[in-house]
Parts: sequence; C-alpha cells; structure tokens
Amino acid sequence: MRRGKVIEVQVLVNDCDRKAISMIKTAAKKALEIVSKGKKYALTISIGSDEFVHELNKTYRNIDRPTDVLSFFEEYIIPGTSTVYLGDIAISYPTAKIQAEQAGHPVINELSLLAIHGVLHLLGFDHQDDDQKMQMWALQHQILEEIGIKMAHFSGDGQIEKE
Repeated sequence: MRRGKVIEVQVLVNDCDRKAISMIKTAAKKALEIVSKGKKYALTISIGSDEFVHELNKTYRNIDRPTDVLSFFEEYIIPGTSTVYLGDIAISYPTAKIQAEQAGHPVINELSLLAIHGVLHLLGFDHQDDDQKMQMWALQHQILEEIGIKMAHFSGDGQIEKE
C-alpha cells in the first residue's frame, strides 16, 4: 500500500458496472484529497441490496428500514504502513437508483454523491443541524464539481430523507 488513498469497492449486486465502480472510487478519493490534507487513508465501500443495507441499519443503528448510505467509522493504522483505515461505507444500489430517477440524474451521479457523503461522515462531518448540513452540502457540491458532476439538488434535500 504505497498510494495515499486506497479505496476498495465491493459490489454485491449485479447492476453496478465497471464505469460506476470507477466513478465511486474517483469520488471517494477526491473527497479524501480535499478534506484530508495529504494524510494517507484507506476505506471500503460496499454496494449492496436494500436488504443488505436494511440489515446493517437494523443491527448497528436499531433502525428497522433500508437507507441509502451508512458509514461505519473504525480508525486504525494499517500495520507496516502510515495509512489510516477510516472504516466502511455501505450503499444501497436500489435506493440510489430510485433517488437518481426522482432527482432526474444518472444513477452513477447518485452513487458518487453517496460515496462522497459516506466519506465525509467517516471524516467527522454531519448534518444534524442547518449549519452542519450547509457545510457538508457545500463540500459535496465542491467535490462533485471537481470530478465533473453537476447536480441541481441532493437526495436528503427534502424530497427523500433516508439517513
């Protein structure tokens, strides 16, 4: 592990293609690059079914329903490196697809947004109040624009509140 940002993407559904996986990695790396200021980080993103994310949500958050994205912070230094493992992100592909259709943008854009959202949570950002949300949404916009994605609004802006 010599590179600074190591992103592992696990695909647990058939619908997620190589282009989407590549864009998810790009989005997560850009989020780390912008926010982490040169630190070496690694994380894992799993793209799964609603049932997969529902079970994680129920087991670890005591919320008995699916959601779009979950972040599980687990910071430790990977032995023999200076890379910090931040944790895991789980994204529901079916929920991302529905949210993309409702927002009028491609599912690849929604998956990129959800990957960025998850990374920002791992880095300590939240959206529990208006100020936090404004800061987090501004960062999401910045990161998306830097990877060439423009979105009029985000899931969670009011039309679909999942997390």
